[in-house]
Amino acid sequence: KTTVGKSENDSEPISPAAASRPPSKIPSSFVMRGGAKETHGNPIYCVSWSTDLHRNTPVGVSADDPPAKECNSKVNSEESDVESNKVSEGTSENSNSQVNSTDAPLLRCLATCGGNHLTVYEVGVSEPGSAFTSSSNDGFVLRQAYVDPDDEEVYYACAFGGRSLGRPFGYGPIEEDAKVESEPIVLTEDNDKKRNEKKRPRRELFKDMIDMQSFDGPQLLCVGGSRGVIKVVDTVRKMLILTLSGHGDEIYDLNFCPTDEWLLLSASKDESLRLWNVKTATNVAIFAGHEGHRDSILSLAWHPLGDKFASAGMDTTVKIWSIEEGTEVSNAIASSAEVKPRIKDASLEKVSGRASPFRTVYEQMPVFSSNKIHTDYIDCIQFVGDLVLSKSISNAIVLWKPVLSKANRGANKAGHHRLPNEVVALREFTLTKCDVWFVRFQTDVNCQMLAIGNTNGEVKLWEIGSNPTKKHFAYLSHAHCVSTVRMVSFSPDAKCLVASCDDATIWKWDAV
Repeated sequence: KTTVGKSENDSEPISPAAASRPPSKIPSSFVMRGGAKETHGNPIYCVSWSTDLHRNTPVGVSADDPPAKECNSKVNSEESDVESNKVSEGTSENSNSQVNSTDAPLLRCLATCGGNHLTVYEVGVSEPGSAFTSSSNDGFVLRQAYVDPDDEEVYYACAFGGRSLGRPFGYGPIEEDAKVESEPIVLTEDNDKKRNEKKRPRRELFKDMIDMQSFDGPQLLCVGGSRGVIKVVDTVRKMLILTLSGHGDEIYDLNFCPTDEWLLLSASKDESLRLWNVKTATNVAIFAGHEGHRDSILSLAWHPLGDKFASAGMDTTVKIWSIEEGTEVSNAIASSAEVKPRIKDASLEKVSGRASPFRTVYEQMPVFSSNKIHTDYIDCIQFVGDLVLSKSISNAIVLWKPVLSKANRGANKAGHHRLPNEVVALREFTLTKCDVWFVRFQTDVNCQMLAIGNTNGEVKLWEIGSNPTKKHFAYLSHAHCVSTVRMVSFSPDAKCLVASCDDATIWKWDAV
């Protein structure tokens, strides 16, 4: 096992997993470490973190060689000057030196989406006992940039999940050296040709697609938006490998299951949610219909156990859907794992085998539905254990408990099905200057901290389990962060908080 440092008594090596473990205590404060301004100029609606950790030292390159140069989008914490993104190539000239992986910094990736652009950054992860203290690890390092060929596309959500081919993150198409692209990569099926790279045989590419069991590399990156199509990007080969079509309107949220990295949920303006098995490119289930939403669905959230999820939207209603073992959807998930994709090219029949038929499940009945918490659009929702946090545009986030007792189910006097709808309000977090829709909050992985931005570019943090009379424990602002904060996102280790804004900027604070 690779060691990344020593514990205080030098008796045990500290693993990357230990380095990324969320803290057990609430941080005393947060410090601004960096920022970036993306040149496309569009609002950045979503930030998504990869749960993977990696070291940015490609095979055959010495750790003593100069690393890839940082993009000029970093904000100096003393001068507070925001620069536009510029990418420099950082290929090492020395390819014969032995690599010492412990000399390279431990890194994590995050993705942002805005307009028709999808951008991937690297951020340093603090390691106990590590000797690596380079200031370049404080801000953002641009690794990849993608652009949709459709200028009218607007991406609203992105998410990491699944697995790509097994090579270190960011080191590009198979059998190529590490480099940072000087131009955005166009998200089309034939983008290899446009980038003047060697085209892989179609048979070989298709074989990779139908044999995702062998994918053990970094996580895939999914993105969706105004065109209603989910695009799946392999960040190792830097290419679009799959599109998931089915929604009839804009996609507002994407979220991978916490217990199955191949199951993806999407929420849409077409009043439906769709469950996808990315491994087999299968639409497992559609959640809509008789007891479904009656307007755009803006947000969804998985329960930590992965056996249910919640959705909310413009109809002011929160619904909880079950995929517990024994349900029709649960059986469909199991069946979807055996599906092989259909193809039109007869020459590839021997590669794919016979396509397996699959019937998508239509689920019309949630296990809970209530409009008793909010009276206006609900644009963000999240589980906190068995409790729920939800936000409307009325300057408040509410922590509440859904009453899911089976005693509340049944039929009313008219014979119509009655869904549980009772709630117990537990706490309200009062917001200021946050009365616009599509501003999203987030908690850390342990659900200890709650963070949200506002229209003035300010971010506030609360301790969820504290006395309800206590105000926020941290207030984050910056002289150049003055635009609406669309989303805040904690890193998986809760040591870093990133905010994305309407003026195409992103900002990073580190816990201290």
